[in-house]
Amino acid sequence: MATTKVKNKRTGEIVEVNHPEGAGMEEIVSFANKQPAADEFADYDVTQDMSGADLFLAGIGKGMTDVVRGVGQATGLVSDDEVAEARARDEDLMGTGAGLGGNVVGGIAATLPAALIPGANTVAGAGLIGAGLGAVQPVVGDESRGQNALIGGGVGAAAVPLVGAISGVLAPQAKNVLSKVGLLNKEGVDTTVGQTLGGAAKTVEDKLTSVPVLGDMITKRRAEGYAQFNEAAINRALDPVGETLPKGLDPHQAVAHARKTLGGKYDALLGKMKGAVDPDFQAEVGELFQMVDTLPPEMQRYFKKIVEREVNRRITPAGTFSGQSLKDIESALGTEATSFANASGFESKLGDAVGALQESFRSMVARQNPDYARSLKNINKGYANFKIVQNAAGKVGADEGQFTPAQLQNAVRWADKSKDKRAFAEGDARMQDLSGAGKAILPSKIPDSGTAGRMFAGNPLLGVPGTLLGGIASPLYSKGAQGVGNAFTKGLLGYRPESLRAFGEGIGNVRQYATPFAVPAALGLMDEEIP
Repeated sequence: MATTKVKNKRTGEIVEVNHPEGAGMEEIVSFANKQPAADEFADYDVTQDMSGADLFLAGIGKGMTDVVRGVGQATGLVSDDEVAEARARDEDLMGTGAGLGGNVVGGIAATLPAALIPGANTVAGAGLIGAGLGAVQPVVGDESRGQNALIGGGVGAAAVPLVGAISGVLAPQAKNVLSKVGLLNKEGVDTTVGQTLGGAAKTVEDKLTSVPVLGDMITKRRAEGYAQFNEAAINRALDPVGETLPKGLDPHQAVAHARKTLGGKYDALLGKMKGAVDPDFQAEVGELFQMVDTLPPEMQRYFKKIVEREVNRRITPAGTFSGQSLKDIESALGTEATSFANASGFESKLGDAVGALQESFRSMVARQNPDYARSLKNINKGYANFKIVQNAAGKVGADEGQFTPAQLQNAVRWADKSKDKRAFAEGDARMQDLSGAGKAILPSKIPDSGTAGRMFAGNPLLGVPGTLLGGIASPLYSKGAQGVGNAFTKGLLGYRPESLRAFGEGIGNVRQYATPFAVPAALGLMDEEIP
């Protein structure tokens, strides 16, 4: 004899039925009918004879059918009793791991078309789609359609940025984001973990700036990064002459300090230098006059006027230049050349001629002062960088002299004297590496401290719990924690096998499918007890 378990369809009680070896289910039921109250045990567990593959396929069918059944229930086309009967009928199937897994897969398959809805790859759109998917899940008894919609909306809104963050970890833009972060860090600019990761992680961090306490900590770290960015740019002007900004200067004082430092270096050097018009300089100026001969007459006259006013009138009767004259000529020609930075057509060619005149003058001074040529070159490099910084700090909108990466980027383009802004277009303009990295990684505007507090101040329902949660999380944005977090993040952004990077890029490209994938999975697993 053998024993098989069957279920009482009224009470749910499991009993054992004794029967001959090899009996089929019909025979087993027949034997059960010969026992007391046997009619109550005619509904047996059909999953006993199903393989794992059969259970999984049956689960897929249930999951896909449930979506249609849930829509019907929500629209009144399917009754609550029909849903309850179907739930009871599938109870044994859902008591198996394969059946439960298939049910989740079926639900996902049935809802994947929702990814084609516009906005499915945004947080707001994914949240709305998730809420809709939750609302059409079938419900029985005391289950709540509203609760399902709420859970679906939350899961949907979280799914897209989560997939984006995973994609960023698996396939970091090492040659893009990480290289720019590395440049900023090398220049002394600290970045937050969100800025280091970039992409979805940075977007999430942007939104967290609205949370009381935590938002203030994030804003403080970012504001420090802005100040460090300004210092880094000014130090680009001072570095060629071996100087750095002292601590404690406000933005205006920092710019003034750089100007005075470079001026002092130049004055000290000019006192040791000499200058005289030599044949090479005369030949080069002659070639420039031939070049401007193709320009309109008024522009030819203007170039001649520059040569007479800024160079010839400062030559002594002996054909030499004083130290002060060397400084004045260099400054005047630089100003003239810069004034043509945004010119086009004939004016652009005139600007090229003025720039070439300045370079010829510099070469002459360097030839005649070989012992100081290197020092002079460094000062000129520092001045060129300083003029960019000075322009950025003087832009309309610069907050008390503190400029944004975008303002520095505009100043970099303005200072590019190459034809048609070639150097800037190719990313090789002076200081463009720093301005470009700042523009890509740092916020688009200078952080406004206190914003989060003001947003929540008038709403006690949001303010109290938000402040508590923000206070708990705020230590994550202390300087020490950010240092550790950035070190760990940079490790995550390191080498990846191409296969893993390709997978990360792949899921990032289809993140709009995250919501119709995550919501049915979450609700399906919540509704069933995992075996």
